[in-house]
This record gives sequence, structure tokens and C-alpha cells, in this order.
Amino acid sequence: MWLALALVQCVVGWAEPAPAQRAVVVVIDGCRPEYLELAPTPNLDALGSRGTRYAEAMVGHLVSDTPPGHATLVTGLLPRSHGIVAHEWIDRNTGKKVSITGLKAAADGNLLRVYPERGIASLSTLVKRLDPRAYVAAVTCGKYYAAMLMGGPDADEIVYFPPDSSLDQGPVGDARDWTILDTSAVTAAIDIVKAKRPKLLLINLPDTDRMGHFTGGVTAPDVMSVVAANVDTQIGRLVAAYRENGMYDETVFCIVADHGQLPSRHVVHPRAIWDIMRRLRVSGEMTHEHLWLSDPTKTEALAFALADGAVPGAKAVYYRPGGDPNAPYRLAPGPTPDPAFDTACQFLLSTYAGPQGPDVVFVLPEDTVIGSSDPNRPFGVHTGLTWHAQHIPMVWAGPGIAGGVVSSAPATLADVTPTLCRLLGLRGGPFDGVVLNDALAEGSAADATNQDRATSLLGPVRDALKKASQAEAPE
Repeated sequence: MWLALALVQCVVGWAEPAPAQRAVVVVIDGCRPEYLELAPTPNLDALGSRGTRYAEAMVGHLVSDTPPGHATLVTGLLPRSHGIVAHEWIDRNTGKKVSITGLKAAADGNLLRVYPERGIASLSTLVKRLDPRAYVAAVTCGKYYAAMLMGGPDADEIVYFPPDSSLDQGPVGDARDWTILDTSAVTAAIDIVKAKRPKLLLINLPDTDRMGHFTGGVTAPDVMSVVAANVDTQIGRLVAAYRENGMYDETVFCIVADHGQLPSRHVVHPRAIWDIMRRLRVSGEMTHEHLWLSDPTKTEALAFALADGAVPGAKAVYYRPGGDPNAPYRLAPGPTPDPAFDTACQFLLSTYAGPQGPDVVFVLPEDTVIGSSDPNRPFGVHTGLTWHAQHIPMVWAGPGIAGGVVSSAPATLADVTPTLCRLLGLRGGPFDGVVLNDALAEGSAADATNQDRATSLLGPVRDALKKASQAEAPE
């Protein structure tokens, strides 16, 4: 499966003439498509009717989390290629813990060096190569790592603490608290639109993810409906700013999420996992279902112990033999998923295989999460191998985009940069993602072939995750 995916890689050359002169990418952080059904969204609906909407878009990689999601979005590469797999991990090449999204990484500039150190050209770099005078900006409110990973290394402006914003990440109060970060981010973005007329504007809206974590998301429709309505309001403000400044007709808009969100309908306490790790004298880093071990020689022993009933309800446990970063993941003896779901898991596991990938991974049913807090307090999680963590909204609109299209193709975050390269006339690649040819007003035979090949790989993954989700957590 991994080797087959490599055949889909594409290079995007010059597109003359470029149908779009500018681009806006809005990342609704942690947004499940269902959130956008909780409230009227006239502004997003207007973009969708004018352009192309992907009803079954998905993250397409692991971990389904903010750092890898934003890195994949602006590089067109999977985490196994760009190396950013989570918030924290243990690098098998060095044996050291990496905390790419800690405050120190932001303060000392490490976040702006991750792409150049790996020889990767991000979207900001590709724009600057085409036109060094073009203005590029990345904006959020509070999620500094999202803005830096979106804009790095070559954005002219990276804003993550806009003035007059509320950065309180504690318990929420009234409805204004639920939406203040998104509103502040768009206010800062509009100031940049007016003053700088950016070629590329990248925006992260954090409130959807923040409130999903606090409430469980779909289990708190009274809260999430307010958040979703404000997301639409902010998109409307942004579109209006482009109209008022004479840039709307030359700008392509991409509205997307970096990952989904699932509620804590069923909570598994990690106590049993910790007990087994202590018994085996294993230490490491744990991001919910993903484990990085300080001593990779104990990987198999830990995987076998975890597969022996240590994680209630676990559908499967995967591991890398001996912690070998070049070895494909294996299924530990124990719970055995059906072949289609196993194939889907193996595909997703391959997307972060490499020196940064985890040593042991366990797969839980839909809406089942790892948590040590009060199990009676709802909360949201999004890191696992489930449809609710993978399913995201994606809407394209603007010059060069086909109008009135609803596609069922499994578009992914890795496809965003290749598609923008085609629309803006940028040279880039090779990419792990492909140009979304069915979104283009004038596609090409080569792009159509690449998208068909990608769909033949990702379609079964999507279908297996959806089938499992419907069986385990029917709506």
C-alpha cells in the first residue's frame, strides 16, 4: 500500500495563465462537518454553491492533530515526509524527545526551521519563488504553532496574538467567550487584507477545536451551534473585505479543517497501560493511542501485553518490530479487525512511518477515547484511527474552480497545496497529494489520472472507516 501510494506523487509545473491571482486558506480547527449543520451558514453555503464542496474529505494521515495537519496542508506531503507527526514524539534517529509545539520551539525559532532543515518547500516558499515581492501572511489567535507551521519559513507576517484578543484557555463562560478567538483572528486578517493586499493569506480559527475539547463537540449542540454560526460570520466578514478591496474576483478560497473531533462517549482510563509499562520497565511518550518508547527493543513485549486485554474494547494493536523505523507496522496477536479495516489501518499507519513515527499504536472503536479525567464530564479527542477523527469539511471557490459541484472523492489535506499550485501557477513537488482535478473548471488528463489513482487507494480507506463508525457509533 505504501509503495502504491508513491506512484501517485505528482509535480506541478507552471500553469499559464494562472486562473487565480491570490489565495485564502481558512482552517477551521478541529471542525467536524456536522458542526456546520447546527446553525445557518449562508456565507459558507454561498462559497459552496459558487464552487466545489467535498462531502467526504478526510485528513488522510496520522496523527490527526493540529501540527501535522497544518504541515501537511502547506507542504502537500505526509508526516512521514515532512517529519511532524504530533505535538511531541521521540525521534528514533537521535533517541531524544521532540516538542515541536512547545513555547520554546516558538521562541527560539525552531518552528520556522522545520521545513528548511528537511529540504522542504512550503506554500509560502513556493509563492515567494514565483514573486519575491508577493505578500504572505499567516494568522491565528493563540495557536502560535498553527500559524508558524502554516506561514513558515517565508511568510512576511505571522500573527498569533492579535491585539485586543482574549487568550484565556480556561473554563468557558458566556457565548462571547466561545467565539472571541476566531473573531480576533479574522479582525487581524482583515487589517492585513486592507493594508497589504496579500497574495496568500492563511488563517487558523481555533474556537471550534477549543470548544470541542471542552464540551465533546456534537454532544453540546447548544455551544457548537454558536461557534459554527460565528465561523460563518467571520468567513462572511473576510469575503466582504476582499470584495471591498477589489480582490474578490481574483481570489480562490479554500475552507477546510485540520482534523475532526469525536466525543468521549466511552472513556478508557490509561491506568492499565501505565501499569504494564511500569511492569516492563518501559518509558516513553503517549499521545492517546500512539506510543513512542525510550527503549524500542521492548516494543514487541509491550504490544503483545497491550493486545492481551489491557485496553478494554481495543480493536487492534500495531507495532514496529524492534522499533525499527523502516519496518512496516505489524498486527499484534489478539483482537483482529476485518480485512478491509486492517488494510485501512495499515494505510494510515504508513503515513507517519519513519524515524518520527510511534512504536506501538492501538485502535479503539468510534467515540471511544483514552482519558484520565472525570469520565462523566464530556470532552473531545481527535487523534485516533476513526472516521470522526478523519472526516473534515472542504470547500473551494473562486477563479478556476468548477461551480455547483458536490464531490464524493476522498480529498485530503495533502491535496491542498498541489491544487493551489495549479490555480496560482506555482511550481512545486513532488507531492504526496494530488491536484483535485474534479474541482477545476478546466482540468487536465494527467491530473485526472493522478486523482483517480489516489481515489483508488483512499476510497477503500474512507469506506472502511465509515462502515466501522456506523456500526460502532450510529448517529
